[in-house]
Amino acid sequence: MNTLAISTRHVAFAGKSKVYFRILPININQSSAASSDGDLDQLPDLKFSEEWTAKNAHIECIAFSKDEKLIAVADSAHGLQIFEIQPSSGSRGVWHPLFNSNSYKRLIKLQFTSDGSYLTLLDKQGDIFALRISSDHQNVSKIRKLMGHTSFISNYVACSKLNQIISCDRDEKIRISNFPDGYVIQGFKLGHTESVISVALIETSTKDKQDNVQENRYLLSISVTGVLILWDFLKPISGTETSFLKKRNVKNILSEEVKEAEIQSMKVCLMEGNILVAVTFTGFKKVCIFKISIPSHDIQLVQEVEADSDMLIIEWNEGHGHSITPLLIVYMPQVPSVKWWKPESTILSENDICNFSEEMRDDMKALGEVHKPSSSVPMRKRQTNFEDNLHVYPDQQKSS
Repeated sequence: MNTLAISTRHVAFAGKSKVYFRILPININQSSAASSDGDLDQLPDLKFSEEWTAKNAHIECIAFSKDEKLIAVADSAHGLQIFEIQPSSGSRGVWHPLFNSNSYKRLIKLQFTSDGSYLTLLDKQGDIFALRISSDHQNVSKIRKLMGHTSFISNYVACSKLNQIISCDRDEKIRISNFPDGYVIQGFKLGHTESVISVALIETSTKDKQDNVQENRYLLSISVTGVLILWDFLKPISGTETSFLKKRNVKNILSEEVKEAEIQSMKVCLMEGNILVAVTFTGFKKVCIFKISIPSHDIQLVQEVEADSDMLIIEWNEGHGHSITPLLIVYMPQVPSVKWWKPESTILSENDICNFSEEMRDDMKALGEVHKPSSSVPMRKRQTNFEDNLHVYPDQQKSS
């Protein structure tokens, strides 16, 4: 459930029928406290038309462009809308509708490319689509299919800078394809033996003893069983690759209570040249943060943080620079609450970002009700029960 999005200065989180915007705490990025000329200090909340409200739909997922000019929203009635912020007589501006499609598939993930030229979409059948947006936002293309796997695509990351889209699926594969021509396959990364839940791409730099700067690019992937793999993504892709820099089941360094749980999500960011990895688990009120040291590639547990709900939507702040303190935003619609974690903390913190009106609280709780985990797609590999001649998942097997 991707109902949380973060830019440099704002956090956006969805209720059942509205999208709310709040300015990030000042300690995330001191430079973002003062907005540049023409920028808006506080973005207005996004309310939909009466026509949309009459459909009795709910928000499925959202995406926020890096420049904070565009917000995309997909709903349960197969609708997709894109809005552009425009100045108005008030300081907050107004969201202007840019694109509206009411005859599409049910979407579970949206992502703007870093330059804002494309919006990519993942539907509930596991296929990836995209539409192109002109630089002046005056033209939006039709939606077209980019790619699909022979198995369900669980997650992806689209990188316009590298002209690549990296996707993972329920059949253990990570596929690297051209972007936006996704039908051209560059290669595969094969190292998992269970369904791959998430992938992330991250760049960093290190200095050698002579102070020469070395650029690094890493791909991270994690399986439903907790196996985290760090891949070298700087060298050219060629065919099928099985070599990796580091592989470890992160559940082996956690407390006993979560060792049988399935991985729900993974988000990554940089901190002082190292990689921070945040992981959530299905059915557990906990966020676990790991650190991957560069260049040794050691994986260590930083903190197990207790939460107020087992429905956790997480994102790191967009500030990936070395001088910016990373902050993990945790959205819990069932509570409802928006909290955060920062390095060296042992608990989740909050401030007036959580001063919700009763209307907001009801809207956010309603989102939590319609997004219960029971409606999610099973990510365990199917196994054949030859005795009954049925396909079952491991947690459905009969006890002996």
